[in-house]
Amino acid sequence: MMNYFNQSCISPAWPIIGADGIGTAFSESGVGIVTGPGQNNFDISLQKVSPIRESRSFLFRLELFNLFNHPQFANPDDATSDSSFGTITSTSINPRIIQLAAKFMF
Repeated sequence: MMNYFNQSCISPAWPIIGADGIGTAFSESGVGIVTGPGQNNFDISLQKVSPIRESRSFLFRLELFNLFNHPQFANPDDATSDSSFGTITSTSINPRIIQLAAKFMF
């Protein structure tokens, strides 16, 4: 994903005052002005209990994580010294995962 936000609005070289550079390393920008893309994730679980005898049963379970396989992008790179500044280069969660389980209960 290219240029998640306008990179020219943020100055890459801030003036440094003092020997440690901590006093002005934050620039004139406000806190939290860059936010990442929204996250939405849907998980579902289905199960079926089948009785065999009076005290015995069998359970089948299906679990789907990230049901709709929607990509969840990570936050953009916010280090102004990097060449990938302002771009999103990865995803934050796994693709769809399907899990099956069976359990005999007695």
